[in-house]
Order: sequence, then C-alpha cells, then structure tokens
Amino acid sequence: MLMQLLRADVRAAAEGARGRALSTIFLDANWKAIRNYRLAHALHARFGLRVLPRFLSYRSRVRFAIDIDFRAEIGPGFVIRHGMGVVVGRDVRAGSRLSLHQGVTLGGNGGKTRDLHTDFGDFPGATQPVLGDNVSILTGACAFGPVAIGSNAVIGAGTLLFTDVPANTSVFQKRQTVLRALDGSGIAPADAEAAPACRAASASKTQQNKTAENGSPGGGEGAAHA
Repeated sequence: MLMQLLRADVRAAAEGARGRALSTIFLDANWKAIRNYRLAHALHARFGLRVLPRFLSYRSRVRFAIDIDFRAEIGPGFVIRHGMGVVVGRDVRAGSRLSLHQGVTLGGNGGKTRDLHTDFGDFPGATQPVLGDNVSILTGACAFGPVAIGSNAVIGAGTLLFTDVPANTSVFQKRQTVLRALDGSGIAPADAEAAPACRAASASKTQQNKTAENGSPGGGEGAAHA
C-alpha cells in the first residue's frame, strides 16, 4: 500500500514531463516531504508509533519548510508545488490528487467541531478541513476549521476559507484593495477603482504644500523684503 501511494505521488509530481520520475525522486524537495509524510503516517497507522513519525515530520519542517502532520489522511496522487510554508493539520482528510501550492494552510479554527456529511463520506466531529478528489489549492490560500471542499474544486490564491465549497466550484478572493497611494501620501481609498481619485487628491495636496512653502503667488520673496 505504501509503495502504491508513493508511485502515485511520483506520477503526479512528474506529470507532463517525460523522463522526470527519477529527478523527482532524487531532487524534488516537495516530493521528499511527501515521502516523509507517507512513511510517518504508515508507521503510526500500522504500528502505533509516535516518536519516529514525529521525527520524520520535524525533519521535513526543518529541511523543506513543509509541515504535514503524520496523522492527516491524504489519498494517492498528492502533489505540492513550490511548497515553502505549506501546513497540513492532524485532522485533515483529503481524497486523491490533492494539489497544494506555496504557503497553503489547512488547519483548525479554535477547536470548533462539526459533523460533515458530503458526497465523498461522512465525517462526524470534524475539526479541520475535509476535501474530495482532485482539489487544487493555490498560493497562500488557507482553510480553517470543519469545512468541506468538494471534488474538483479550485481555491484561488490568497483566499481565506471558513465555509463549505461545493464540488466543481472555483473560489477566489475579492478584487484587490489599494491600501496606500503609489506616491506614499498615505491616502487609503476603499478599492482599486478609487485609485485615480486618490492620485488626483494627492497631487492637489502636494501642490498646496509647495504653494504654502513658497508663499502666495503674488507675495513671494517681495513680500519678505517689504
């Protein structure tokens, strides 16, 4: 079973790249973290070991900056892309062909529990996300607490997820918000559509400051010598 899972993970990592399987096994840090997780999970599930699985998880966290709890359950074809900062919690349950990108977090939400009933299984007392098959979670996205993410779902970059996602659905964050004007004026419009007005107001404010520093247009230096 372990070897079957590892072979499926290698195929998923090397998909679309002819002859890449060997380079994945020996050079791909993301796959090595998945390998450590698979081995740690097998040791815990089959023999009830805890210390060695913890060591393997710790090794992946230190060497690859990927933290996958050995008690999580993830189906075959698991792949991580550019995996720095990936975190998968102990109670996460995922189907086959899960794809995670840099900075993804799947974890709890303050100990909240919930009974989840999905088309891919029932999960009583769930505390962390459960995912169907072929789910892709893109860079920086986070799912917290007992939420169900349906099969073939795509979670867009930077999304914060606290609610269920139906199957065959894409979820993306809202449009970008401008937090600071480009010229450093500190004006914070409500959204990106306000950016032109922000720049206009900033330019007007800058001109007023220059006028105040140089004196009035009619006074100038002559007023100072009077």
